[in-house]
Amino acid sequence: MQDWQTQMKNVILCQMTIFERMRRMDMENAACNR
Repeated sequence: MQDWQTQMKNVILCQMTIFERMRRMDMENAACNR
């Protein structure tokens, strides 16, 4: 059970970092397009 919880936490953290990177790239693209 604990292994499953840690695995889910790792997946969520990974997805969050990917989402943050995507958002940062979108903001950089918007700044360049201006």
